[in-house]
Amino acid sequence: MSQARPPGERNDVTLRVCRKPVLSLDTSYLSNLARARHGEGLPLHVLEAWTELLHALTEAVWDDRLVCPAFNVQVEEVEMDDRIAGPAWVVLRSLSLGLAFHTLDGIVARQVEDVARRFLQLPSADEPPWRRVVQSDPDLPATEMSRQACLTGPFLAFNDRNSVQRHRQGEYKGIRESLPAPVLDTVLHGTPVESRLAFARLVVGRRLRDALLGSSATLARWSLADPVGEWIDLASRLRAAGMGTRELLEFLASPWLAHVPYVDLYCALARAAAHVGATGRPGQPSDEADRCIVSALFPYCSLMTTDRFVKHLVTTELHLDAQYGCQVFSGKMEDVRLLTDVVRSLPAVVL
Repeated sequence: MSQARPPGERNDVTLRVCRKPVLSLDTSYLSNLARARHGEGLPLHVLEAWTELLHALTEAVWDDRLVCPAFNVQVEEVEMDDRIAGPAWVVLRSLSLGLAFHTLDGIVARQVEDVARRFLQLPSADEPPWRRVVQSDPDLPATEMSRQACLTGPFLAFNDRNSVQRHRQGEYKGIRESLPAPVLDTVLHGTPVESRLAFARLVVGRRLRDALLGSSATLARWSLADPVGEWIDLASRLRAAGMGTRELLEFLASPWLAHVPYVDLYCALARAAAHVGATGRPGQPSDEADRCIVSALFPYCSLMTTDRFVKHLVTTELHLDAQYGCQVFSGKMEDVRLLTDVVRSLPAVVL
């Protein structure tokens, strides 16, 4: 078949979800905002700063100057800690107004679809940009989003404890534990394109291949951590677009998978973390969740909170903040106060 030329060396499109700025809050921020909401659990010298941030975020959300969608990886990480799970859930529910990103696999599957359609030389899917990233229209007024959420009930299956149990049983593994040694070596030490292709063909290509060609028995072998439905839905859409066995094999053998945004960002962060780690910073249990969150959401956010190490990787090592136009904040007090000022200064959005 005639093939389109692959995109540039790095992803050349920064996607914006809606007219309002999009904020992604990490677990640490959610935890501290929950403590501030209750007025306890924080030292007095920082309680005021977190309380001011909570008020600024709440006002910005209800004034239609900001959206703060929930994300399943963050939710699962919050629910790991029984001490803050309930209060943090309340904060996230009040700031998101029921708006939620698609799941991690849902976002990646839609990114793969976009790349596959370009490979097949098909036009982009005819739908609003937000549909690729979030579950409902973020440009609705805050009052309407909240009303719809009240009608549909809990969002993102927060009451489903299976994901929490998978975390506690150790089924969510880090990159070093989940990749075969030869693939891991290529991801961390190959050229950037070799790194992304090795990771994409093993992790993304396997899911797409099984969904398009695999039997139900093959799909059943996937772990509980894999939401099979997202990939089966993707397979149906690609079949309808004309991707058969031959086209799939050509797609998997081409450089195109290396340009799925999640793959690009994940491998860049993994390589940078390995480089910095070699200079003395040991890996942390939360690194994998942080890497997944940033890799999935960064192209769609205007503001993002994370820990100091990931902020260093994103801003100092990789300069992704400048490339994608997303401002990154750590949990340091100066960043908390800066985020408060940024949120307060957000202009009104005409919907």
